[in-house]
Amino acid sequence: MHGRERRVGLSAGFGSVLEMMRAAPTLSARLEDLGRQMTDALTVVLAEETDAPKYDPLPRAVAWHIGCLHALVMTEIGRRTAAGERPDAIAEAVLELLDIVESLLGERVLGYAVREE
Repeated sequence: MHGRERRVGLSAGFGSVLEMMRAAPTLSARLEDLGRQMTDALTVVLAEETDAPKYDPLPRAVAWHIGCLHALVMTEIGRRTAAGERPDAIAEAVLELLDIVESLLGERVLGYAVREE
């Protein structure tokens, strides 16, 4: 079994809190803003890691894919938590979802800015 972090929402009540946040326009806008901030910050890090030219769109495109994946995973966790599923079942479903997404993404995204160890 893979480890889980409470911060990703695998805790009691997360689904209800997420639904409430999405139902309130102010909170929903804040979630969108946080997602944008995350994508902007990730874009900067990816550009730095790859020494990308200043206006290279590739770091932003990769950051956007990661941001979309983050939103998809959090939505799936919230939906399943609200439906009353157990954390172990949710974690298994999310790992399956990640496997599907990995099979859809090309090597250009999956291999971008990977540090050689």
